[in-house]
Amino acid sequence: MRDAIGCGGARVNDRGPYDRWDLEVAGGALARARLLIAVEDHGAGTQYVRFGIRPKCSGAGLAAIAFFAAVAGAAATSAAWTGLEKPDPAIFDLALRHAGCAASEPVMIGDRLDNDIRPARLLGWRTVRVLQGPGRFQSPRDSWDEPDLTVANVTLIPPALIGRIQNCEIGL
Repeated sequence: MRDAIGCGGARVNDRGPYDRWDLEVAGGALARARLLIAVEDHGAGTQYVRFGIRPKCSGAGLAAIAFFAAVAGAAATSAAWTGLEKPDPAIFDLALRHAGCAASEPVMIGDRLDNDIRPARLLGWRTVRVLQGPGRFQSPRDSWDEPDLTVANVTLIPPALIGRIQNCEIGL
């Protein structure tokens, strides 16, 4: 199990209070996840495997979330300075220039298909849809409204991305 999780370069702790059925996977300085696995023998060759994950966010992770929330709040009010607002592609281009990255690098995390997911996908960005707020009731109109990943709430984004990295998947 430890080797399978480590195939993507993840650090796995299985010493101390952890054994081969109870692993802690480090997700860097910001988060880690505890994986719990139980095998129950119910006789006649019947076994059940239970698997659980408990994400843990470090103090630095909480500080990063607060920082990005503040940046998002500032960005929400920046339309007064730029004259741009979503879904105008120019605001996405402005974000790329300020971040200094190529269009293939960013990930748009949003709750609305029309203002977040569609414009980002049209520009070649990867997308994560969060099913919160009024946008959770929107239905995709076509393939441009389909996100790369959908999560129920923002707390599930780090575990979902860590899971994809652990499964050695590339991209989202």
